[in-house]
Amino acid sequence: MHKDISFARSYDVATLKSYESSEWPANCFCGELLVPASHARQLFEMTIEEIAFECGVSATAANIQMNEIRKSYDNQKDTLGGYL
Repeated sequence: MHKDISFARSYDVATLKSYESSEWPANCFCGELLVPASHARQLFEMTIEEIAFECGVSATAANIQMNEIRKSYDNQKDTLGGYL
């Protein structure tokens, strides 16, 4: 039944760039919503397991978001000459 139908969002995953996927902005939004960078000072003092528990997310999600927060923090520190 319906064998010759292609979906509007069907694509070759191997050639898809990360910014072309709707998953990338969705993951960024969810990470910021659930583990907000605005709480970075408190989060840096916590373990990944504590962050996961406090924010109600998996340890994997907490780890991914903390890596993003660290990258952002390091970029800001480099830009400001280490004054953070």
